[in-house]
Amino acid sequence: MLLYMSVKLIIYEYQPKEQRRETLKQALAEYAKNDNIELLFTANGKPYVKEEYGIYLSVTTTGEIMIFAFADSPIGIDGEYMPRLADPHRKTDYSVLAERFFTPDEADYVRSGENTAVRFAKVWIRKEAYAKYTGRGMIEFPKFSVSDGMAFYEKVFNIPIKTFKPDFPMSDDYIFAIAGNFELSDIIQ
Repeated sequence: MLLYMSVKLIIYEYQPKEQRRETLKQALAEYAKNDNIELLFTANGKPYVKEEYGIYLSVTTTGEIMIFAFADSPIGIDGEYMPRLADPHRKTDYSVLAERFFTPDEADYVRSGENTAVRFAKVWIRKEAYAKYTGRGMIEFPKFSVSDGMAFYEKVFNIPIKTFKPDFPMSDDYIFAIAGNFELSDIIQ
């Protein structure tokens, strides 16, 4: 029984979508040590490879970076560039977004503090990491919760969700969450 997996993170500077896909293909080939491995996409746009290879991947792009996560078991990763959310020129009402995408307890959490942008991001990255893990996308957000409004759950439907901080320049400006059956010590950069 697989209890923990190893996770390989590859961090790049942000790229436009078409270039990003090509970079992901190259990174996958390098990770798999197979130049012929085919990168496929679900209808929701989630990248994957055929099951026979035993490789799972997830991608997050935010701010000036993109991270590809490769593992030997399902994985989901998401991150947010916090200065973008805290930009005073942005007129985003995070309480309204929380009402739309989050459960009532999660929306209460967002509304209950001074910095709704930070609170929103802390919920969002966990939900997005789990959604990427399952491959179901944002439509599922209201159907599961990552918080009871007071604290964050360590697991959602028995899948661990953890926050972590990868090592790259200006990483303090970012927050990340990763979903999967592994320990943070298993992450390799």
